[in-house]
Amino acid sequence: MSPRMVEPEKKESFTDKLVNLIHRRQIVIWAVLIGVLVTIVIYFIWVDHKKKLTEASAILAEESQDLYSQWVNEKDEKKKSALEDKLLEKLKLIIREYPNEYGTQRALFIRANFYFDKKNWEKAASDFTDLSRSFPKSYLATISLFNAASCYEEMNKPEKAIVLYQDILKKYKSSIVYNRSLFALGRLNEQLEKYDEAKKYYERLQDESPQSNWTKLAINRIIYLKVNNKIKE
Repeated sequence: MSPRMVEPEKKESFTDKLVNLIHRRQIVIWAVLIGVLVTIVIYFIWVDHKKKLTEASAILAEESQDLYSQWVNEKDEKKKSALEDKLLEKLKLIIREYPNEYGTQRALFIRANFYFDKKNWEKAASDFTDLSRSFPKSYLATISLFNAASCYEEMNKPEKAIVLYQDILKKYKSSIVYNRSLFALGRLNEQLEKYDEAKKYYERLQDESPQSNWTKLAINRIIYLKVNNKIKE
């Protein structure tokens, strides 16, 4: 009896494998595609919503800036008081309704300056600090930190001011108030009779910004401390 001939088994091609895989997994694939599509739609809805929030908060911030300017320039006390109430209410609305938007940066800055003008140092420092912590990348952040430190100086709380000036040195080396903060740290340490610490900040000004006007003042302070035997040569 002759041996039975067996046909060689056909090798499945890559295309066939892919088709079969798609056929077996089509429910999963469709679910993934639908998920991607939904994600894209949600993203564009969110972008549009975010844009509207930013625009709305910016408009309110501009209105608040106008009110603040009116308040600053108003001479009549009765009208000034009415403007004050209106301004604070609008700023409160922005901060409450748009907590993460550009408008809130402006609102906090305006309100902080308002309290600063009224010499309410505690509230001014709180708003300036809140702005710098909530929006650390904002162009207003470093100025706000500096202003908050100034408020603490006005309250005769040099230790708290020092912490904020040091934050500027750590986070905002390219800031326009960097050199001024170095000098302020030297001055406050002098006030606390930490003369060697004061000298370190004055010398940093010499090393890092030899052409700065603040450096010239720092050099004069070092000379004064040496002449008065507060620091060694």
